[in-house]
Amino acid sequence: MEQTDAIAGQYGIHHKCDWYYVMNMLYSDFAKVLGSDANTYAKMAVAYINDPDAGEGKAFKLYLAGE
Repeated sequence: MEQTDAIAGQYGIHHKCDWYYVMNMLYSDFAKVLGSDANTYAKMAVAYINDPDAGEGKAFKLYLAGE
């Protein structure tokens, strides 16, 4: 957890709930393809969270849709 907190800080992530949701989603879906390098997942999570084609709160809305 400390490692992912440090990585989140490097990428300027302030919404930690979104960060952990997306990181876990990506790892769950792509671990067999991408392996276990946390920086790879961090780059993907940042791209996902900051997607300019999606509105504000994309990760949270996706979470609510899955309930």
